[in-house]
Amino acid sequence: MKSKEINKIIFISFSLIMFLLLIGFIIKRQDRFIYNLLASYIGYLLFIYFGNKRNIKVKNHIKILVLLTIIIHTLMGQYFNLYLTTYWFDNILHVFGVFSFALFFIIY
Repeated sequence: MKSKEINKIIFISFSLIMFLLLIGFIIKRQDRFIYNLLASYIGYLLFIYFGNKRNIKVKNHIKILVLLTIIIHTLMGQYFNLYLTTYWFDNILHVFGVFSFALFFIIY
């Protein structure tokens, strides 16, 4: 598969997951999480825009790790309330998130 096709699949998958989470947050009336989700998604769109404008190339596996961190935070941490119901979730997500974003910034 070509890189452009993989980027499309990543974009569509992330957009679909975020859209479904948005609907879930609306149904649960969790406004503060909606704003967080929108900020994350807008940040991703800005990254894509400036990445294309300045021809910045980020490897797909690193993009997937960063987006997976955002999805885990939003889905498991906020939607399923693991931040409140477990004592270990936040620590594990911090370790995974630091790893993901460190790879992003080191290789970027």
